[in-house]
Amino acid sequence: MIQRIITILVILTVLVVPLQAQERFDAPPYAQAGPYAVGTMELTLEDDTRPLTVTVWYPAQAEPGEEPDISYKVTSLFALPGTGYRDAKPLADDSPYPLVVYSHGNDGARVVSLFLTEHLASQGFVVIAADHAGNNIETRMNGNGNALTAYTQRPLDVIRQIDYAADVLNVEGGLLAGLIDMEHVGVMGHSFGGWTALAVAGGRTDFAALNAYCDTVDEGDNACILQPLEEDIAAFKGYNGVPDSPMEADADPRIDAVIAMAPWNGPVLEMSQISVPTLIMVGGDDSVAIPERDAYSFYERLESPRSLMTLALGDHYLFVDSCSTLFETFSYEYVCSDPVWDMDRAHDLINHVATAFLLSELKGDSEAAAALQPDALDFRGVDYQRD
Repeated sequence: MIQRIITILVILTVLVVPLQAQERFDAPPYAQAGPYAVGTMELTLEDDTRPLTVTVWYPAQAEPGEEPDISYKVTSLFALPGTGYRDAKPLADDSPYPLVVYSHGNDGARVVSLFLTEHLASQGFVVIAADHAGNNIETRMNGNGNALTAYTQRPLDVIRQIDYAADVLNVEGGLLAGLIDMEHVGVMGHSFGGWTALAVAGGRTDFAALNAYCDTVDEGDNACILQPLEEDIAAFKGYNGVPDSPMEADADPRIDAVIAMAPWNGPVLEMSQISVPTLIMVGGDDSVAIPERDAYSFYERLESPRSLMTLALGDHYLFVDSCSTLFETFSYEYVCSDPVWDMDRAHDLINHVATAFLLSELKGDSEAAAALQPDALDFRGVDYQRD
């Protein structure tokens, strides 16, 4: 009888814990939750022409026995569940913590990869993410998306967030005063956000290369949708006409490491000025950011320390959160699931490699660096290489 009561209590405990808070028993080491409770806050980067809504995650103090219970507003219509503590008091004990900026995909949102952003905060990072105005879910739903704005402003949005962390959050009297290590900054992103991360690290727009590529492929290749914008992009960057050589990058020298997840549009980006360690992750059957055209091409052309992880047979949306009930109700499962991979297992692998990479590059963690050696990353369905 006592055993039965204990079993029932265990089952009830599992049922009331938020789904994202449950940790897989077989998760690799750096996919396991870190030692810190996760605080989160919603802020606005004020600007007369381009205000940005941002979410910040950070190591926090939590009251003993207190369970996180939070949802993140995505649009006026729906929110996503999380496991952070809203507006929790920051934990100063082990600060300062390196900064990581996350950039979402095309028509995405700042909170669609909570499996990763919350996880990194639990591992001792401050993570900040903005909805890219003109290129997020809400603007897509309202019909207000703007491809020119998206392409030209995304790298600048990342730079603004780094400035905001340094000049507002981290200063005396700031919400995270003295807690952010501005000497160690990483940028990561998915899809268009992967392109953004590479661009703000030094990737340069090269329309001559894109046009040469588009001359060889069928109409409809999504890398070529930028061609009609080339004159406007060049004008935005201050050129009189489209140059034959790569344009100057909108790069930030404070960036020390890059993670590009299923990055989009290899043909348009010239890579020779990227000098920081870069990790690229991709599904081997990505149908949106074709690996041979994009992720593999980026990797081959990088001249900085580089690593590449391929999840065999995986598609494009491995790098976002698993589907909520709302997505299933409206038959949008394709943007939050994978035809082959169990999403939780894929997320464990992504978290393991991304966390070890950032611990190694931004905190100098030698054990994390050892976990990134090819012989240590021996997981079924994963191909990994580094130079």
